[in-house]
Amino acid sequence: MFQKKYYLSIDKAMKDNHNSNNDNNLTILLDKYRSLRAGKAFHYLEEEDYELLINYYLDRDQVHKAIEAADYGLNQFPNAVVLLLKKADLLIDGLRYDEALQLIEKAEIFDNNNILIYILKSDLYLVNNQYDKALELLTEAKEKFLGKEKIELLFELTDIYDDYGHFHLLFDCLVDILKIDPQNEEALYKICFWAETLNKNEESVALHLDIIEKNPYSELAWFNLASAYQSLKLYEKAIDAYGYAIAIDDDFDIAYRNTADAYIKLRKYHDAIENLLTVLKLDDKDEIIYEALGHCYEKIKDYDNARNYYFKALNLVEAPDRIMFKMCRTYMIQGDWKSAINMLTPALHIAPKNAEYNYTLAVSHFQLDHFEDTIHFVTLSIQTKPKKIKAWELLLTALYLLEMHEEGLQTLDYAFDEFDATKPILQYYHALFLFGQKKIKACMQVLDHAIATNPKHLKVLLDLEPSLLQNAAIAKLIAQHKKK
Repeated sequence: MFQKKYYLSIDKAMKDNHNSNNDNNLTILLDKYRSLRAGKAFHYLEEEDYELLINYYLDRDQVHKAIEAADYGLNQFPNAVVLLLKKADLLIDGLRYDEALQLIEKAEIFDNNNILIYILKSDLYLVNNQYDKALELLTEAKEKFLGKEKIELLFELTDIYDDYGHFHLLFDCLVDILKIDPQNEEALYKICFWAETLNKNEESVALHLDIIEKNPYSELAWFNLASAYQSLKLYEKAIDAYGYAIAIDDDFDIAYRNTADAYIKLRKYHDAIENLLTVLKLDDKDEIIYEALGHCYEKIKDYDNARNYYFKALNLVEAPDRIMFKMCRTYMIQGDWKSAINMLTPALHIAPKNAEYNYTLAVSHFQLDHFEDTIHFVTLSIQTKPKKIKAWELLLTALYLLEMHEEGLQTLDYAFDEFDATKPILQYYHALFLFGQKKIKACMQVLDHAIATNPKHLKVLLDLEPSLLQNAAIAKLIAQHKKK
């Protein structure tokens, strides 16, 4: 242990010494250059010195001084291709396109195999909206180069394809890059996104299996393979591939996240929880992870833990009403209707027209026999989402229990208009309100038609008003239908 620390300290000292030497050399170079500009002394600077000076000023966003350094260098080395192209690049950024083109063409005379010539020329084509010319130039150029230079040109092409919406060609360029350099991190990161976006997951599987065969310790390749399997809904294979990525890099937090998601899809919530808890150890606190943990604990019926993690997510999200609704739901499952109401009420202040929130509050109040509140909230729900038949049923039930028979019949008129009398359950409620008004003959006519049309809803009616069977005529009618 101590020996390892010793070598680490030597290595750090060597790096610090190297950086210090570079800083000293740069300081000397700057002093020489400033003396030269001031005419105080003559110093001979190499071509590479001017490149360093240009980069130095660019790193400090001193573009004017960078151009000035390029000019000094070109006065001394008028045919220096690198200096010509560096200045051309600076002029393009300064919108001085004609001057830049002249420099590029001059550089081309001395070295037409410099990759920067093609990149800068394509930039000039693009600023002049000559998209086809830029593509033609780079497409021809990439056939002239190999290795890293070809990769650089392919990346230039991906940027153009991205800007102009040719995403499938962009994907093909990334494939070409990875065939040249299977470990190119930028290409591996990008192709994962585009494979999913363009639904090229099968191609991605084949590509990454080939990469892994040659480079079995590429965690990004394993991750991309897993991601493609996951998009294809092959969750078991995805989990296995993520496992290899994690084995190579056990701090690979996004792999743990995606593994958890795959387990959730498979309804293996305990396994999902294990991976999500690992993410919390590796990553910053994240509302998505907290919410996912809440979801998993809710699914395994550990409602205290579910609310604990939902609450942590609640403090991080901008619009917490959705999380409040999920917490409310856990209380409802446990029959704690007062807590459900208390949790969801502030959510309704955030989203007062949310039909689901209003309906859920109505249901909770109904369970506590708060029928007036039930009517209030379910009416708000129906106003926003009128095609939810369960909401109409709840409203009609509350009206009946409050013996608001006339209001119930009026509400039924609206419901019939909404559903065009296609919902048999509404016929049963019609019979119910007529019974409440002691209109037995009319009640029996409606009930006879309702049972003949759809008998399965009869139980709803009898559960709500068991005294129907105490009426001999109605009981006889129901018995006749049962015989049939």
